[in-house]
Amino acid sequence: MMKKTLTAILGVALLAGCASTSESDANLLAADRAEQLSRLMPLDIDKYKFVRAQSRDAVVLIEVLYGGGSKLAPSQMLAQSVINFCKDPSLRDVMGKGVHYAVTIRDIRGRPIAEQLVNEQACQQVAL
Repeated sequence: MMKKTLTAILGVALLAGCASTSESDANLLAADRAEQLSRLMPLDIDKYKFVRAQSRDAVVLIEVLYGGGSKLAPSQMLAQSVINFCKDPSLRDVMGKGVHYAVTIRDIRGRPIAEQLVNEQACQQVAL
């Protein structure tokens, strides 16, 4: 009985160690991706200005300002972004390792007008 209990405790400890390591790896990957994106900013695409990328845990937070006047509405922009993220093999690989992307589009006053979480589940729901 003692041997089974010890084996079970050891198994749980090993699983917990693996979980925290993969979580830590995802956090580091997210921080690295955010840093890479930050170097490209500000970036103007149509009437959208990508102004900030930072990480929080395993999430890369991307902030975009929208001044209006684009043929592509913010909701359409986010839908297209999800498709682009999901088609990119390097981004898909990172998402497969637990990194998520959260894109927030804000108006010129800084109010959020559209938000989208892009992760492995979102990619599975998108018809590529």
